[in-house]
Amino acid sequence: MAFKKTASLDDLVIITAFSYNHISEAEEYDLILYVDTSVIFKNVNGSSIKDLITVANTPKYELGTILLSRTGHSIKAATNPKMYKYLPINDTLASKTEMFGATSMLWRKTPMSLEILKSLVICSMLPDCLSPMGSYLYCDNNRLSKGEYANCHRFDQSAVNILLVNASNGDTNRYVILNPILKIERD
Repeated sequence: MAFKKTASLDDLVIITAFSYNHISEAEEYDLILYVDTSVIFKNVNGSSIKDLITVANTPKYELGTILLSRTGHSIKAATNPKMYKYLPINDTLASKTEMFGATSMLWRKTPMSLEILKSLVICSMLPDCLSPMGSYLYCDNNRLSKGEYANCHRFDQSAVNILLVNASNGDTNRYVILNPILKIERD
């Protein structure tokens, strides 16, 4: 399988649903923008998706998987501890590392992004991995703001954040673009 050094807007495919087909899509396409169907993109200061792709092609983002939005809480606060059986993470990293949103992700075909995606898809096929027993979407906000486990779980968002933290040794600068290249709004 050939890997392009850089991907362009012409390579972009937009996907709005998570499934096991993403492995074949990732192998076929050089650049995938995964967005939740409730996300609206707006140009900010004249920037565009092309600008985002240009930044994503820099060596800083060699992992090839880029998260584009904040959550305001740690990985540990919104991850069911039973997920760690399948996707282990250092407890200190889980506590101190912010979880970033999975509502919009840019996947550039790299050897590492394919490995991350394969791990994510495998986890999604194991019910106890992606959705451990006792998982609830809604959090105890008091505990969430303190960084404590807030009795909630973010499913694929928890999984992708754990995989990226492990791949980057906890360096979120290698997989997060928060510069408001695009403003993301929820309906």
